[in-house]
Amino acid sequence: MEFLFDIPWYVPTSFAAAGVGLFSWANARLKKRERAAGVGLILLAVLLAGISYAVDTDQEKVEKRTREFVRAVVAADRAAIASLLDEGAIAFAWDKQEIIDGAVYYAAQTDLIGARILSLHGAYEGRTLVTYLTIWSQHGGRSSFPANDMNSQWKLEWVNRAGDWRIVEIIPQQIGQVSREAIERTYLNRSTPPAFR
Repeated sequence: MEFLFDIPWYVPTSFAAAGVGLFSWANARLKKRERAAGVGLILLAVLLAGISYAVDTDQEKVEKRTREFVRAVVAADRAAIASLLDEGAIAFAWDKQEIIDGAVYYAAQTDLIGARILSLHGAYEGRTLVTYLTIWSQHGGRSSFPANDMNSQWKLEWVNRAGDWRIVEIIPQQIGQVSREAIERTYLNRSTPPAFR
């Protein structure tokens, strides 16, 4: 059933092309049945494209919510960040409230002024729905943060709570040149950052 809502662009395009070809061929030869079949293929293509466009799959829903999360972090919007996190959300040793506080704290500390999502892909890993994203963040330079722009890679795990997709785990893969292990050890442990505790 998922395939019906996530149809590759070339499927309806192929049906439409075949329909136009059949219609043109049949119309030139005055063949009513074949002409009707061509119109039918064109209508099928429009129907498939409309269904695929109108109905979001679970992957498309979490990709949209991932974009909302990035915007909320850039805006340091505590309420928006909280609304996208599950009650049991974690990021290494941090719980939900520490994630909210940490996102706002680090956005301010690094003078985060914008973020562009370079790549975003939602997929199932077993029974877990995840999004992988690469972000290019822009920093204003009014802090002690050493870079104006930085590339980072993230993995977000999602859970469906009564039709509402929420982040259950945030796993930074790499931030700048800092590895996942160093991020956990330096930034996302119980003792840092002390300023927001």
